[in-house]
Amino acid sequence: MSKILGRTAVAGLLAAVFAVAAHAAPSVDGANGVVRGEQHGIDYRSGGISKEGQQAMHRGEGRYDLHVVLSAGRHHAYVADARVDVKDARGHDVLHLRDAGPLVDAKLPPGDYTVSARYGTAERMQKVHVGADKPAAAYLHFGEHAVS
Repeated sequence: MSKILGRTAVAGLLAAVFAVAAHAAPSVDGANGVVRGEQHGIDYRSGGISKEGQQAMHRGEGRYDLHVVLSAGRHHAYVADARVDVKDARGHDVLHLRDAGPLVDAKLPPGDYTVSARYGTAERMQKVHVGADKPAAAYLHFGEHAVS
């Protein structure tokens, strides 16, 4: 009897672990390339490479508290494939994205954050404050010689 109960408990535990992992895995909208996911309880999305992706990102802006724009060059062209990190005021990781951009949105509680991004060999950082009713924006621009 205990052997069967043990197997049932293990099976239940494995099912719970896979359910959590599936929930945390990002998903990609094939129509516009926007990636949606969740880390540390923070919902986020990243995309905007195509015109359709940019439109999709702009449509839902009001639901997010942090907006990040990544650009490079003298014409401020959008860049993707950047690493984006968001840390809270205590320096704890809130969000860590690879291959992000050019637009990134996150639902954050009010507070102070540091947003940093690496594109090629260049790194940029900006401090932002998310208010209770006021979203924050970080515009991270990499110079003309940034290499992806």
